[in-house]
Amino acid sequence: MPDKNKIEKLKAANAKLRHEISELKRSNDLLASEKKILDEILDNLPGTFYIWDDRPRRIRSNKRHDEITEYSADDYVNMLPTDFFGEDEHQKVKAAVEKSFTEGEVTVEATLVTKSGKKIPHVYSAVRTKMGDKPVLMGFGIDITEHKKTEQQLRDALTEVEALNLDYQLKETEPPSEELIARIHDQFRKRQLTVF
Repeated sequence: MPDKNKIEKLKAANAKLRHEISELKRSNDLLASEKKILDEILDNLPGTFYIWDDRPRRIRSNKRHDEITEYSADDYVNMLPTDFFGEDEHQKVKAAVEKSFTEGEVTVEATLVTKSGKKIPHVYSAVRTKMGDKPVLMGFGIDITEHKKTEQQLRDALTEVEALNLDYQLKETEPPSEELIARIHDQFRKRQLTVF
């Protein structure tokens, strides 16, 4: 006849094991749910998000990064961070990546070149962190096309105002006429400048 004490111990061990398995499953479900939420957050950021290791090889990017660059996961296999930029900016980007790993953070302005050759100015900010025990570069890029257009509009408007002012200075006989003031005002209105 089996020992009742041993049977009770086995039942208790079984119950404890079932409870631990249930807790493990609950923890795994919670982790999966949190990962899904994190993925949704990263994929819906207003800019590009990326993680590179210190080789440097891409570990992760968000959907927006993939859409904007036009590259697929298969393309990334042999790509370096510099491959997203024109050759004239390779040194600057390479130095920024190195600086982020040595100094811990970096911000750099560079023009992204998509797979199809489209050029999009961005500002990138990245920090060094760790995944497990390995250092990685985690960063974020923002398209600054509209900012660049506004900067150019402001430069053009300033050039025109300086030319009009020079015109006024050459006359030097009287203060600016209403006509001159109206011309300057007209130039600004025509440009419909939008400043942040």
